[in-house]
Amino acid sequence: MSIQKDIPWPKRQLHYLDIPKDKWLAILVSGLFCSLFLLYFKPYGINNYDPNFEMDFQFVVVVFSVGLVIILTLTCTEFLLRPVVIRTWNYSNAILWMLLVMVILSSVVFFYYNWLGDWHDMRFSSYLSFIPNVSLLGVFSVGAMVLYFEYKGVKSAYELSLNERTTWGTKVYFNSANQKEQVVLFMDQLLYLEAQDNYVAIYFLNKDKIEKALIRNSLRNILDNSSALDLCQCHRSFVVNLNQIIHVSGNNHGLELKLNRLEKSLPVSRKFVAKVRERLEDMVSCP
Repeated sequence: MSIQKDIPWPKRQLHYLDIPKDKWLAILVSGLFCSLFLLYFKPYGINNYDPNFEMDFQFVVVVFSVGLVIILTLTCTEFLLRPVVIRTWNYSNAILWMLLVMVILSSVVFFYYNWLGDWHDMRFSSYLSFIPNVSLLGVFSVGAMVLYFEYKGVKSAYELSLNERTTWGTKVYFNSANQKEQVVLFMDQLLYLEAQDNYVAIYFLNKDKIEKALIRNSLRNILDNSSALDLCQCHRSFVVNLNQIIHVSGNNHGLELKLNRLEKSLPVSRKFVAKVRERLEDMVSCP
């Protein structure tokens, strides 16, 4: 599989932190990490620099409430603000977005901290010190998430490249809408495609394991530009490789497709039932 060849690093599109699953993971990990960090290290004088300070239940609740504020703030920025501000999710825009989020998050935490303390530290100098302090915590958590996603991507690409050396069959090419990305697979590896927000998730077999690659495009564009004859749309969100179907159940109101080595079944909506049946019958009559 080859992706985004010869594209400058800042303009390369990110394949993570742009779908709900990745966003929620990053948000929850960031909130939990910040709470645990504050609880364990007690930085920035949150224990009032008292050497005899003893942690009690109220202190734990307050610290975890800060984590909850971080989670709520990140939820608003990621799901409400980012779709308006960021149109293309590439490395350069992601860096600018992270800087903006750190300023927003620092401001919210600063006001929450003062609200807890009866507005005892509402000074501009204190606010300026909050920005690097909160940003430092964010860098640790977000940095760890980025390394995790990058590791998964590199590992998947490496394993797939090894698998390609021994797998034979017709290759299928999937390009992004802007033609700057490409995913290449053998047809006998491909299971199905699924629409996920602005991306299409490509599910395929890799050494008996099911892997996923993301590409920024729509199912409609993929089908219109693909030369793979065995692809068939079965639902507004799914396109299936007909060769991977091992069992069909249901009726004219809807079918379910059981695929090779896939635990869940893919739905066939009423709109596509006749088309799927016709394609499967053609495959049986013309082996």
